[in-house]
Amino acid sequence: MTYNFIINLIYAKMENIEGLEKKHGGPDRIIGVDNKIEAYLKLVEAEKVLKNQELTVFEREKTPEEMEIIYEVFERLPDFIREYGADQKRFISSKQVHILDETSPHTKGIRSFLERDTPGRYSPSSGRIEILPEGLSYVRLAHVLVHELMHVNSFFSITSKKDGEGTEQSLRASFRRFGVSVNEKGKTEESLFNFINEAVTEELTKRFCEKYFQDIRLLRDSFIALKDKKKQVEFLDSPTFSVLGELLDPQSLYSYTNERAGFASLVELLYEKNKNEFDSYEDVFKLFSQAMFKGHLLPIARLIEKTFGKGSFRTIGQKTKDESPSVVDTLSSLYADSSPEPKDKSKQEKPV
Repeated sequence: MTYNFIINLIYAKMENIEGLEKKHGGPDRIIGVDNKIEAYLKLVEAEKVLKNQELTVFEREKTPEEMEIIYEVFERLPDFIREYGADQKRFISSKQVHILDETSPHTKGIRSFLERDTPGRYSPSSGRIEILPEGLSYVRLAHVLVHELMHVNSFFSITSKKDGEGTEQSLRASFRRFGVSVNEKGKTEESLFNFINEAVTEELTKRFCEKYFQDIRLLRDSFIALKDKKKQVEFLDSPTFSVLGELLDPQSLYSYTNERAGFASLVELLYEKNKNEFDSYEDVFKLFSQAMFKGHLLPIARLIEKTFGKGSFRTIGQKTKDESPSVVDTLSSLYADSSPEPKDKSKQEKPV
């Protein structure tokens, strides 16, 4: 089969799948190959996603209520992610959402794969969202779904290397980027900025829930009740303290509290020291959400290095790959060492 024939065949198959938009289900970038091979491999990876969605022994069919929630969330997703920097919604089908069966004898094995004891996960390589609904209300199930859908739409790249020689040559792929996280070369299990990536993802999830859940029939009453029961703990007018206040609320819907608090302190510091460039905390936050959806890390790196000094971008990346709370101490030391005024005012001022 020719190269063009294979591409046309894959496109033809994808055009008949529900919800197709411009951004396919494969990686956004494949590094290490020429453009034609990259285009072909991206479509091959997208095809794998479409073929990898059969029910397994670990899961069950979705209920009508679960399907309704999935479609309601899907409908609202494109406008939301465009607001926070995405150009296009990645292709996603309801078949990619897999509800794990808590009554299955295999469930214990499934739990070991769910990172950090969370009830959901997303695999970029397979395109599968897996949710373990045991004990989850519709609102909490929808929250997990939204979080994983933010991951689905995150920038995703892989590095491809050639193995072997001559006719035995093959391509070996490894993760390079996912959202704002970056895999270190030669360390495929370690991702710099891993917890910042989860913090940005959950902050976007919270914004989605607050904006839309009251408009979704099956979520409306429970979500309003959760908000009514929420303890109103008043701190300083600070995003960091607002996140930490959730620790005092056992009914809080949102997760990754420590990660989000550390991330909020980073965004606050960046905003406070660069008010001549940004109008609000939210403007700085959107730098991170745009990086998550588009892969543009350079503006963040420049801002952090300018604010905290040379090498600080990597320092923060290292500190947020293993233990999330350490980011607060790291930021405190970076902030203390940085000068109270920009080093070169001529470069900091906005043009008149």
